[in-house]
Amino acid sequence: MVIPSAITLARLAVLPMIWKLWIEGQLFATFALYCTAVLTDAIDGFVARKLGSASQLGALLDVCVDVLFLVSLLALLGRTQVIPAWGFAPPLAAAIAFLITSGSKGPRYDPIGRHFGGILFALVGVLLITPIGSDGCFLLCYAITALSGVVVLNRLRMGFTCSRGSVGTRTQNESDSAGLRNLPRHARTLQKTTYPSVMSVEHLPRLGDSECVSSRQSQQH
Repeated sequence: MVIPSAITLARLAVLPMIWKLWIEGQLFATFALYCTAVLTDAIDGFVARKLGSASQLGALLDVCVDVLFLVSLLALLGRTQVIPAWGFAPPLAAAIAFLITSGSKGPRYDPIGRHFGGILFALVGVLLITPIGSDGCFLLCYAITALSGVVVLNRLRMGFTCSRGSVGTRTQNESDSAGLRNLPRHARTLQKTTYPSVMSVEHLPRLGDSECVSSRQSQQH
């Protein structure tokens, strides 16, 4: 996990150099170094899979570094008034919504959010080579804002759906457990051991059934 993590953290290491080159007006060098940093986002996952060291912790680190990398660049662009000063906030909100709705088992992707990072990398790259003062910068910022809003709404919908499903499952499990507790002891044993998943309460033998059968047989004899 050390090598993939080092590749991931390399994106943060080149961040000051990207900003320095951009301030000096070296747009081509800025864009080249930025593309190199973006390339590491694909390399780290590939290396982790090849080495067999892919993990939820590594995936979470990758997401956090991506967020910090992109949001930092947007904040710096906002500080120099290339984009509105609030331009970094919508992607940050989308990232927070993604992490919250992913849960403790690591990043949980969806059809929209899966491509959000790639699109955001592309739009920020275009911002870095767009001439300062151009109306295109503000249009790109509004596009990022709209896309971030879609991601936030979708993640909130996912979180609500999952929580509602888990509540429904828990309620059903509690109901089943309560019904099982109300059964006689020998019926509960039969329910758990002989028919754990198929048998229902209606199929369980009643306490008096065997007594009635024995009585009828004795009368016939």
